[in-house]
Amino acid sequence: MSERFVCSKCLHCGGGIEFDSANFQTGMVVTCPHCGKPTTLYLPYEPAKLMSKKMGVALAMMAVAVFVVFIVILCAQAPGFGDWLNSMNLVQSLIEVVTMVAFGLALVAVYFLPAILGRNKRNANAILVLNLLTGWTILGWIIALVWACTVDSEK
Repeated sequence: MSERFVCSKCLHCGGGIEFDSANFQTGMVVTCPHCGKPTTLYLPYEPAKLMSKKMGVALAMMAVAVFVVFIVILCAQAPGFGDWLNSMNLVQSLIEVVTMVAFGLALVAVYFLPAILGRNKRNANAILVLNLLTGWTILGWIIALVWACTVDSEK
């Protein structure tokens, strides 16, 4: 199939209808070659629209990584952290560090709960940005959570 020709699906039977995108007009109605019913043609999603969800996931992963690095640096800079680590035996130190990392990851998961719950919504990126920028305020986190839990309108 040429880049100029695209495929739309029939709204009745789901059969593919190939047409010339250069001659496409919004609201164009054609007869489906499969079921014979009139159907409205539409252009398939553009790659830029599909890319936005991938960018949202990448942004969330990057934010989590930055947050984890920030917590590790913060813990390492705490007064007496090095002395505390040297004063314990290795196994106990490892258990304490793993516990702190697990607790930090749990906090990250709770912080990003609105973005996680709203990841399949139409406005997933907006929910993520709201959660990322205002989630540290209780009100911003609650607004993002409510938005993530609402049902998308059918438009």
